[in-house]
Amino acid sequence: MKHIKTSATLLMLAMLAACGSDDAKSSPENPDIPEIVEPPQTGSQVFDNVWGPDIKWQLEGPITIYIGKEMARTDWVAQSERRHGDIKHGYTVQAADVRKLIPKPLRDDIFNDGQITFAEVLLYVSATRDDFHVEYEWGEDIGAYRFTVWHNEDGSNIEFDTDGKPVGEGDPNWAANWIPDTGEFKRENKYTNFGEAVGTRMEMTVLQDNSGVMLASRSEAYTYRREEMQRTQVERRKADEEKFGDNRATFPRVMVQPVGGEQMVFNDVVVRPHNLRPDIYKKDVMITMADVFMSLHEQGLVEMGFSYWGQISTGANIQHFLVNSVDGVVNQARFAYAIDGYETRYTSDWNHKYGLGNMADSNSAPPATFCDGIGLDGQKTGTPNGLVDEECAEYFGSKGIEIDLTDWHGDKNRHVFPDVWPLYYPTDSVFVMARQLKFAAPESHRVGGDDKYPIYDIDEAIRPLSEEHFGWGVADCGTCHSLGSIHSDGDQGSLGVNPTPVYVMDLAKGVQSYEVLDEADRAVAPYQCAQCHGNNGAPEGHGEVGVCFWCHDNEFQPKNHGSVNKLFPKMYEGGNSPEDMTFHPAKPIIDVPSTDRDAVSVVSAEMYGDPNYLLNILPELKDQNFVYMHGLYSDDMKVRGNSDWTTDPVYPDPYSCMTCHVNPK
Repeated sequence: MKHIKTSATLLMLAMLAACGSDDAKSSPENPDIPEIVEPPQTGSQVFDNVWGPDIKWQLEGPITIYIGKEMARTDWVAQSERRHGDIKHGYTVQAADVRKLIPKPLRDDIFNDGQITFAEVLLYVSATRDDFHVEYEWGEDIGAYRFTVWHNEDGSNIEFDTDGKPVGEGDPNWAANWIPDTGEFKRENKYTNFGEAVGTRMEMTVLQDNSGVMLASRSEAYTYRREEMQRTQVERRKADEEKFGDNRATFPRVMVQPVGGEQMVFNDVVVRPHNLRPDIYKKDVMITMADVFMSLHEQGLVEMGFSYWGQISTGANIQHFLVNSVDGVVNQARFAYAIDGYETRYTSDWNHKYGLGNMADSNSAPPATFCDGIGLDGQKTGTPNGLVDEECAEYFGSKGIEIDLTDWHGDKNRHVFPDVWPLYYPTDSVFVMARQLKFAAPESHRVGGDDKYPIYDIDEAIRPLSEEHFGWGVADCGTCHSLGSIHSDGDQGSLGVNPTPVYVMDLAKGVQSYEVLDEADRAVAPYQCAQCHGNNGAPEGHGEVGVCFWCHDNEFQPKNHGSVNKLFPKMYEGGNSPEDMTFHPAKPIIDVPSTDRDAVSVVSAEMYGDPNYLLNILPELKDQNFVYMHGLYSDDMKVRGNSDWTTDPVYPDPYSCMTCHVNPK
């Protein structure tokens, strides 16, 4: 079951390969000396269902550290926008500084030297601050390190006795929350200053570029629940070691759903390491979520495909593999593949802010909910949201633990990628599911086969071009061809005037083409040219076919694609400008300055029924606007063409992509 390799960058790489082909075929001067070929640094050249460049990655970007829970949402916005001088409740260090002080990861049996996890950040803080000290020891029962912290909030130095031990009792309940980078695209307008709880083990989870790490003490109950979950995973790992004798793990339940398809459930899936990221992990040691999906693939249970994302158009630096295909169905338009790995009994801990989750005995199916979290409506006991019910209090009280809901916060991991999601200790559930991204207007959910635009069949091309054509491999035909002379009006039958830019706003009549009378306003539509002239050397297969360049790679851009790679001013009041007839909004946008609190309050009341809702979560920032359903943006932010904000008639994704880069489904 060989997958078609997919990515928005294949065309560029194909042309680069062609440029270097002469050197690749030349004979060495001394044929007796074998050519030394470096092995690939990633698995992209090993697996037929994985596309990606050959890389050797380690974190290079900044790390913003927050001690305690004083972080504000304004800090997160400043962090994402690289305005580190505006961060009030944290401080920023460089990854190189952490690496210099702590060159070996705490789990150096798993990681290559130089990799940085949340644990290394914790140890870095301990090594560089006089008011903060960490002691740690390995917990065999939980398969993780236990960290004990001494921290003087007044900034005074930690005292040590004559044996070098810190004076006083340390706090064993410190944990990390993660404030991931979203770049310029602040669609998460509900994001709080809590960030995302690190539900995976701190010393096994690598950081992303421009990460924020909030280190804070939690309640004893929170720590108890986390360790209870980890013990369950350790027992599962031990059973596998006894059964297999090597590094394999059994995952009780793996759920898979392709876009437009039914959910499939696989029980007791045996997983092995595939070494997709030998640049990060030592060989045959780590099991990640990607290994779960790759094991499904190699066992013939379901086809799984991956593509590599570098720096995306928002400025966020990903540098990881993402699931982009399930059973041959790639991401389409506003449908994407979401992943998760969790313990079923503890889902409420991570899914619901302040939710304490399911704590029944292991024989319960499904387990009862003792603590009703926000959003669960107190259905078990009628307890109001956010309060601890009697059964929950009794549960922890029997263990001598007092519940403090004020620090029981944070959602489950949402920004850990499958090639670095650590599952060395297997969870009982893993899934990859098709999810609709709901921030876009419904009319912008364009997918191949919806008949809104034509997809021209290049197999029926009348006069396909050959490699001898001077424009071979150039997708932007208008670079060389004059619109005034390229095919007269009507000489190609149904094509009519070439090109025919598309206007997408007439929803009552459906998406229609219209004639541009002024030649100066005409734009070449290469996807139409392909009907007669073929794909001009474009490789078969293309991943992330829907609105590819909205959030897709900024680092690996396809060359010679004209407006595909262009950025345009952020749209205000439904359009860039009255004079611009090339790009049209998918939907009028409500856009107000964040400093205009009255205007924000009106929008909040209209959209959420609460005039104070947005006021409580949105910071006031000069030159920062709130766009309804799309979060915060700076005034000078730009967006790509072919997005939910703009539609480019030259390349109306995904239709133009699918004409030259044929997808199997």
